[in-house]
Amino acid sequence: PSDSNYLISGCGGCFGLVTFNSGLVSHYVHTTCCSSNLCNDDVEPDVENSTLNGLECYSCYAVTEIGCNSTRDKVKCRGQQDRCIHTSGHSRGLDPRTFVMKGCASDFLCRNPGALALFTYEATAAFYCCKDGLCNLESRNFTQTTTLGPSTTSTASPTQLSSPLVMAVLLVFLRLVL
Repeated sequence: PSDSNYLISGCGGCFGLVTFNSGLVSHYVHTTCCSSNLCNDDVEPDVENSTLNGLECYSCYAVTEIGCNSTRDKVKCRGQQDRCIHTSGHSRGLDPRTFVMKGCASDFLCRNPGALALFTYEATAAFYCCKDGLCNLESRNFTQTTTLGPSTTSTASPTQLSSPLVMAVLLVFLRLVL
């Protein structure tokens, strides 16, 4: 595995934990916030919770839906990854391309598909999350809502990713297994 860890201090949005794991690709971002001048100069990095939580999801990272449907790999979820995710769209990194990803995700990511932009992804074709184990096998049309069970949909309003005048410390863990 190839790991990249970054500790970034500055002003920015405060949104807590955003994480997902497809087995092949894993991303983790955690923000710690404070509101006084220069309050972010002595912050300890947050460590990703790697404790298995009992949830298991289908996992895949491919450039097409067909590529993902040809496998039934599974990943065990860890820490606050308490949802299964299935999303597809475009990556906006140095090598832009389409992607399809299945795996585990945190609640914040599931309620805020735009948070994928933290990892240079944009869900343009499909996006859904579900709470039951192995509930993310099939693709669904893009939706901004989160499926909380087999047929229940949440209508909670999305959390804003930006907040003026809030100091934030952003810890980013990127893991890519080749």
